[in-house]
Amino acid sequence: MFKYTFEQNVRVIVGQGSIGAIGEVVLESGFNKAFLVYDSGIEKTGILARIENILSENSVQYVEYGEVQPDPPAEIINRGAKLCRETGCDCIIAIGGGSSIDTGKGINILRFNAGNILDYAIQPMEECSGLIVVPTTAGTGSELSNGAIVSDEKTGTKVPILCFNNMPDYAILDPELTVGMPYGLTLITGLDAFSHAAESYTSIGANPMTDIICEKVMTTVIENLPIVLQEPNNIEARERMQCSASMGGWMLYSASAHVGHSIAHVIGAQFHLPHGAACAYTLPTVFKVVAEIYPEKIAYIGRMLGATIDSNSTSEEIGAKTAQAFTEFTEMLQLKKMDALSLDQDLLKELSARVVAEPLAMFSPIQVDEALARKMLSDVLKYNG
Repeated sequence: MFKYTFEQNVRVIVGQGSIGAIGEVVLESGFNKAFLVYDSGIEKTGILARIENILSENSVQYVEYGEVQPDPPAEIINRGAKLCRETGCDCIIAIGGGSSIDTGKGINILRFNAGNILDYAIQPMEECSGLIVVPTTAGTGSELSNGAIVSDEKTGTKVPILCFNNMPDYAILDPELTVGMPYGLTLITGLDAFSHAAESYTSIGANPMTDIICEKVMTTVIENLPIVLQEPNNIEARERMQCSASMGGWMLYSASAHVGHSIAHVIGAQFHLPHGAACAYTLPTVFKVVAEIYPEKIAYIGRMLGATIDSNSTSEEIGAKTAQAFTEFTEMLQLKKMDALSLDQDLLKELSARVVAEPLAMFSPIQVDEALARKMLSDVLKYNG
């Protein structure tokens, strides 16, 4: 089959108040009974009740599954899939941030495929359908990305699962649903969206079409994230952030993140760091390393962030200036500094091996071996031992 590099098949409904269309979406898709996947926070905000009212008004039955946890544990997904099958639900509505959407993706896989969700980290899956996602954050882009991150409770690791055969049928982007996000969550999810675009821009999977979108996503986040942090009710800025996050997820599908996300997954699982924060802590180091291969692209990002980079700058200077500009941007937005972490040579060696084995590392423009992983981890974690 002819190989192509650019695709987006999820039907996206975007705009203020667009959540009102969810009942119509379910019915027009031929579904009758929805399995609602969400966390306790969604219930507290009133978003769940609002969606349930719309479904009831459209005579759509539903079953609640409010067991979502951060960094979705495999057991939560396996248990949800069992309940979904037992109750005869014919579609899934995942409501919330990346954890809810990834949990919904995992449950949907097990509607069409037997076994444990972790099986599908290494084996192919049958085509899946009937997944509708309603993001309430502006960061992960899981609604348009081709992956789900599942935690293996036995090993304490985060396991990526490719979902080319399990993309949502619909994504509903209603910026009103993000208004209640607290400052810290708004910040780290926004930085997550930036990291998706920055890494996809510098991945070996990048191409001229993805480059243009990644550039626009990064610019939009830089312009609008400070606005939504200072003006939480600014719907226009929130809509632009939500669209940027989704487009960033699409770029993960089209070009892929790389070693920055591998490091973020490893240190996030080891030290229990929120994913968006882990990506933000990692990105300056990524810029310094990748500048050796893509100095023009890293310089573009640096200038976008306000760095002064002239045509005579060396790749090392470009990487350092871009890293500093991004750090200053996150400090201006009041990103919490990383706490002191317990680390020694043995743990550093173990974490380095995990980074090398992490699937996304293969998309790095510079080969990631244990020496490079150790160097990058030492820089990220400020380890001098």
